[in-house]
Amino acid sequence: MRSWGVQQHCTLCGEIDETREHLFFACPFSYTMWDNVAGRLLGQRMNPDWSNTLLSIQHARFSPMDLVLVRMVFSMTIYIVWKECNRRRHQKPWSTAAQVTRIIDKTMCNRMTSLRTEPQV
Repeated sequence: MRSWGVQQHCTLCGEIDETREHLFFACPFSYTMWDNVAGRLLGQRMNPDWSNTLLSIQHARFSPMDLVLVRMVFSMTIYIVWKECNRRRHQKPWSTAAQVTRIIDKTMCNRMTSLRTEPQV
């Protein structure tokens, strides 16, 4: 949109200049979701700066399972933030950060359950 000369505001918090960095990490709405779903997993690596977050995730030493979880949470949170932003932009009902966090948690649980390879006893 910016390349077309259109400046958009953040529909999640009202910030005048919506950038990728702001929308997915620095926006109070999306950062609250990040903190809720990935805070314990990422710990001190949590940062509202897009570049710092990517670098810390890429260079961190995670166990194989934690690495899968980080990647899943990362991609799912970005998708859900984008989806919520578009819902608001197109005048659909809004969700709170708590509601969106529950959606991410439930989706993560469902996805992880579907990945189990051993039958449950």
